[in-house]
Amino acid sequence: MTLNEPNSSEFTTSHAVLDGYLDGERRLQAVSGLRTYFCGTRYAGRRFENIAGRGDAASVANRITAADLVALPLLSIGLDRPQLVIDILETHAEEIEGLLSSIPADSDIGHVAWSALDESSPAQKLYSLLRSVHGVGPTTASKLLARKRPHLFPIDDDLVRQRLGRDRGLWACWWTWLREENRQRAVADLRDEVGGIADISSLRVMDVAVWMSVRAGR
Repeated sequence: MTLNEPNSSEFTTSHAVLDGYLDGERRLQAVSGLRTYFCGTRYAGRRFENIAGRGDAASVANRITAADLVALPLLSIGLDRPQLVIDILETHAEEIEGLLSSIPADSDIGHVAWSALDESSPAQKLYSLLRSVHGVGPTTASKLLARKRPHLFPIDDDLVRQRLGRDRGLWACWWTWLREENRQRAVADLRDEVGGIADISSLRVMDVAVWMSVRAGR
C-alpha cells in the first residue's frame, strides 16, 4: 500500500452494506430491483448509458458531447441551465478533452492503481473542472463522469450515500471494495442472474441495486 492509498478498514461498515447485496435476502431484492429498473419501462435511467449512443464509444470517449448532456435528464438532472451547456460544450471543451484523453477509456475502478484517482490525477482535475462550472454540483459532475468512464466513476447519489453512511470518500469506498476479485466475480454473477444488462458496469449495477432498495424502504 502506498502512502496515500486508502485502507479498506476505513470503509468496513460501507463494505458490509455492499456485500449484503451479493447474497441472502438482500441479493433477492437486488435481482428484483435491477430487473425492474433495467428491464421494465418505468425508469428512464435504464437508457442512461446508451441514449444517442454510448458516452464511452471510441469516437466520442474523450469529449463531452450534446448526447452526454441529453442523457442527464434520464437521471433527474435538468438542463434548464443554458450557461452550463455552453461552458461544457464550448468554453471548457478543449480542457475537458485533454483531461479525458489522459484517462484510458477502459479504466476500471477495480483494476487501477489509486494514483489514477488521487488528488493529482487527471480524474480528480476533471472532476474539479466540472464542479467549477456554474450549476454543476457533485451529483451532476459524477453523472457526466459516469457517462464517459462508466467502469471508473461511481454516481454520487444522496440515497446511496445514505445507505452506505458516507458523506465523503466515495471514490475510495468503491475503489477499496471492488479491488477484491471475489466481489468482482459476485457482481458479475449478479449481473448474469438479472440478464439483459451485460453492458452495464459493476459500479452502476451496485448503485442501482442500492438505490432501488432504499427507494423501496428496505
